[in-house]
Amino acid sequence: MVTQQEAEKIAAQFMGAPADDAEHGWTMQEFPAGWLVLNRWDEDDPVIGVGSYVVERASGRMLHFPSYLEPDQILADYDYVAGEGSPLEDPLR
Repeated sequence: MVTQQEAEKIAAQFMGAPADDAEHGWTMQEFPAGWLVLNRWDEDDPVIGVGSYVVERASGRMLHFPSYLEPDQILADYDYVAGEGSPLEDPLR
C-alpha cells in the first residue's frame, strides 16, 4: 500500500518537477484507487493528447491515461477504465 507521501515522490519522478514548480507543476487528487495527477497548466483548458495520470494505491504504479478519458470519468469509474491506462517506466531505471 502506497502512502500519499510516497505517491507524491512517484509523481514528481515521472512528471520531472515538484508539484509547486511554477512552469511544470502538477496537482494530485486522492480517490479510492490512488491519486489522480494532472499537469497544472492543463487543468482549466485541457490540451488534446496530454491526458492524465494515476498513481495506484495498491502497487505504486503510475499510469498515463489518454485525453479522451476525462479526469472525472477516471475518478468515478476507475475499475472500468483502468485498462485504458498505460504503465509508465520508472525514469530512474
